[in-house]
Parts: sequence; C-alpha cells; structure tokens
Amino acid sequence: MCGIYGLVQYTKCKETKRRLLENVKKSQVKMRHRGPDWEGMYNSKNEDNVYMAHHRLSIVDPKGGSQPIIWNLEDNDKDWVVLAVNGEIYNCEKLENEKITYTDGKSKTLKQLYEFKTGSDCECLMAQYQSLIEKVNKECLTNLLNVDTHELWNTSLNIEIPKFLNKINGMFAFILYDNINKQMLVARDPFGICPLYYGFDSYGGIHFSSEMKAMPDDVIPQCFPAGHYMYFTTGEIATKPVLIQYYYGLQDVYNKCTIQKKYDKKLEDVDLQLQLSNCRKLLTDAVSKRLRTDVPFGMLLSGGLDSSLVCSIANKLIKYNQDNSLKTNMNSIRQITTFAIGLEGGPDLIAAEKVAKFLGTKHYGFTFTIEEGLSAIRDVIWHLETYDMTTIRAATPMYLLSRRIKSMGFKMVLSGEASDECLGGYLYFLSAPSEQEHASECLRRMQELQYSDNLRANKSTMAWGIEARVPFQDKNFVEWAMSLPSECKHRNDIEKWILREAFNTFLSDGTPEYLPKEILWRQKEQFSDAVGYDWIDSLKQLAENEISDYVMSLATERWKVNTPVQKDEYLVRAIFEELFSGNGRAETVHKSTPNTSWKGINYDSSGRAQKHHNSSWDKK
Repeated sequence: MCGIYGLVQYTKCKETKRRLLENVKKSQVKMRHRGPDWEGMYNSKNEDNVYMAHHRLSIVDPKGGSQPIIWNLEDNDKDWVVLAVNGEIYNCEKLENEKITYTDGKSKTLKQLYEFKTGSDCECLMAQYQSLIEKVNKECLTNLLNVDTHELWNTSLNIEIPKFLNKINGMFAFILYDNINKQMLVARDPFGICPLYYGFDSYGGIHFSSEMKAMPDDVIPQCFPAGHYMYFTTGEIATKPVLIQYYYGLQDVYNKCTIQKKYDKKLEDVDLQLQLSNCRKLLTDAVSKRLRTDVPFGMLLSGGLDSSLVCSIANKLIKYNQDNSLKTNMNSIRQITTFAIGLEGGPDLIAAEKVAKFLGTKHYGFTFTIEEGLSAIRDVIWHLETYDMTTIRAATPMYLLSRRIKSMGFKMVLSGEASDECLGGYLYFLSAPSEQEHASECLRRMQELQYSDNLRANKSTMAWGIEARVPFQDKNFVEWAMSLPSECKHRNDIEKWILREAFNTFLSDGTPEYLPKEILWRQKEQFSDAVGYDWIDSLKQLAENEISDYVMSLATERWKVNTPVQKDEYLVRAIFEELFSGNGRAETVHKSTPNTSWKGINYDSSGRAQKHHNSSWDKK
C-alpha cells in the first residue's frame, strides 16, 4: 500500500499552472503517513502539465521498487510510460510471463519484450498496457484503408482496456501516464480495497488522490467507484474524463443465479462435498497469494471465525513450506506473529488467546481503555475521512492496534474483511424474509464495502504505515461465494455455515486440523462489539452527555444528506464537519446500516442490537 496523487492541468496561463501545482505539492504531503519509506514525484516535460506523486510503503523490492516508475524510449530520454500504484498485484508473474506471438510463429514474454527496471509487483501493469497499445495500433494499421482510424482506435481501446484490467488479481488504485499518445489511465480494483478519490479544480484540472485531505481546498472530491476506470486525453484537445465500469463480476453472478433460481435451491440439491472442497481450495489459494513480502509481517487475530481461519491457513502454509515456494521472508522462521486488541477481559482477547495457543503463534494481546478509545476518535475521523458510525466504532480499536504493530517493526498484516458480506455473516442476515432477499443483501453489502469495511481496514492501518491484505476479497473466492445458494451460507440459524463446515476437518488423531470447535463455531461478534461491550456503550454515553435532545432535534436543519438518527452519529458528524468543512467532503460518505426493511431489524449496526445475538445455536 502507498499513497498516490495525480494532476492533469488544462489551463494555458503559466502563472496559474505554477500556483496550482505549488498548492498541490503542499497539500498532497498530508497523506505522507501512507508511505513513510520514500517519496517520489514526476513532472511532465511537455505542455501536458502532468504531475504525479507517490508516497511509498515498501513491502516488495524495498531497495529498488520506488515510484513513479518511468520507462524511457530507447533512442532518447523522452518519457514513454509513467506509473504510480497504491496496492499489490498478486498475479504479477503471470502477467509478466504472458506471451506475445508474432506472425512468424515465434513468441516472447512481456518480461523478455520489455526491460523491467524494478522488482516491483506493479511494473507488470506498464508492460500489459504497452502490449495493449501495440495491439490496438497494429489493428488500426491493418484497417487503415477501410475504416476511420480514430474511431477504430477508440473502439478497440474500449474492448482491450477492460480485458487488461480484469486480468489483474490484486488490490490496486493506479495512475498510468502515456506520454507518447498523450493519454492517462486511472483505475481502481473491483471491490475498492484501495481508496481513490477524484475531483476538478476551478480551472478544469482533474485531481486523483488516495485520500481527499490531500486535495487543495478548491477541489470538490468524489469517490472513484470500485471496478471502474478513466481513460482520457492529457493534451490540449481535452475531453471530459468519464468513468467506465470494467468489472461486472458480482452483478453477473447474481443475475445468472437469479435467472436459474439457484438461490431457491435446497441444501440437498447442491453437490455439497464439491462446494466444501472449493471453499477450502479457494481460500487457501487466496491466503497463499497474499503471503508474498520482503518485509516482516503479522496477522490480525480477533478470535472470530474469519481472522482465525486466515491465521490458521497461513500458519499451515508457512509451517509446511518445505521447498520455500512461498515468496515470503518467513521461510526460515516458520512461526507467525499474531495481534489482538480489546478492553480488559474483552471477548476477542480471550478467544484470540485460545487460537494463538492452538496454532502456536507468537501472540501479542493488547488492551486499551475507554478513555484511550474516546481520545482517539478525532484522529480516527481525520484519517478515515468518514462520519459513518459503524465504521468509526470498529476503526478506533483497529487504529490503536495498528500503532502498536508499527512500533514493533511490522509493515504488513493479513485481515479477514468481506467474509460477512459475501457469505451473509452479519446476524441480521438470519432474519432475511427469503433466500432471494438474502442474496440481494449480500450483493448490496459487497458493493458498499468500498465505503465501509474496506475504507476502515485500509485507512486505520495506513494511518501508521501498515498494509492490510484481505484474502476473503480474492476475486475467485468472492465470485464462488456469491454464486452459492443462500441456504448453503446459513443453516439452523448458523451464519457462514459452509465456511465453518469446510474447515471442520480433523487429523488422524482426532485433533481439529484448523481451529478448535469453540472458535470454528463461535457466533458472529462484530469487531466493535467483541473488543468489549463497554466500548459502544461508552460512545453512546459520551454522545448522550454531549448532545442534548434540543440539539439533536436540529439535525435535519443542519444536514440534509445522511442526517444523523442517533446522538452518537450527530457527535461524529459534527467532528467531521470541523475537520473537513465545505466543498462536498461530506457527500463522499456512505452510511453502513443493516437492511431495516426486513421485519424486526434494528437500525443500529451493532450485532447486539439484533435478535439472534447470543441465541442458543450450539448445533451444526
């Protein structure tokens, strides 16, 4: 993970250009916490007025992977392609070794065709892009006498760019500048794991940034939606940049299953053993991909099902990595480090200790006090750039834990976000009025991840320069999970039943292979609850003390968009407005709430607010 910034100016006034660029150079350093290891900048040498900045958190190739990466033409030092990326490309080797076959039957891999300058997992994007451009140019040249070349160019790009982006398996937001064709490609990963904002300034310049606080005050930021890209001209003949969707995987799977009425199938109609095997294989593959690192890493271990499974799988992979096939700096250590946080005696701390003891990890369980949590709220809102109460509740302990992890010299962690969204893991899902409604809610929550849990996991860790990787958001795993009949996801009032059953395996001596029974079948506890029930209660009490009934009655007068419903929501909204006043900042926030259109569902997102919490379901 890193922080990226991009600016394309279109004004012709040199003094205005200079002033605007100086403002950007001052403002973009506000996200230096995202990349404490190095800072790189790029200024175009022509009239395109392209500026790019990169704050680097070095995880892969720490010595040689600095960005922006610049490729030059062979015959001179003219800039060819320039790239700045926030993220990790897990299938980089596959993309680098993709073959190009020529008319004489000979072929070369992209790695052989282009001179790679770093060991970065991101440089493969430059080769993929250039290969795409050469393919489009060749097609245009072949059809030069038959069609409008400009129209063919655009048509071919609209086909090839989505193909290219859909090949990528990873988390990313990137800015790629093509100096030869005067074009810029900006894209964000399918689920919005890496944050990205865009906006226009008063003179028509377009800005891109990992965090909106890094944008100058006259830029009105908007969220760059997950699974979308922009491809636009940077030269004098400007066209308004347009967002284009390239990833339709979630919707396609949902539509296909709806048409086939797959969500209405019963459990006995499913090849259950096949699906259990698929679950184990896909999640194991997802964890394995995310273990590539050249720096020390650890695991976030809440003691809940999702983080515990990720830890168990990673522990198994590293322990039995006899041939050192995993590209991780843990090859010679064979023991992973796990981290947990909670109030003294909190449910998560107790459960995490059990998991760590079972797995034999080097475990650190940290405690925080109510006072420490409340004192951090303002900083959490500043870093997360949100006033969504659900996000802030969970982000605060994660923010405090990340600070501890950073102090111990770790720069990357694995985490368990998205299992609840794609498998219907929140307790209120058990109240779905139908299987179809259950599936629809999974789709909604997956599409909103970019504004909630992904934003929380990324920004609360990156506030301290730590990268969080999320195996449950591997494309292959997500699309498999979304394709499942809903009755596979829950059974006998047990959420995420298929995930639990898939890893309910035993060794020859009867010992659980992955997790102890009390962890594998532990009821869903949302992180903000499980750190200690007093945490949310104290937040509510603080708001009750600070916000009178009269002040609360004025909420609709103050805020027409995302009007606070509860006093704690009012409190954090007021802090947000102090920190990010004006210019559309508040409109970038989406509130994360349960589906209150279902009967009996409480507006409050706490798991304790739902009727299924702590119900008697100790049965498989």
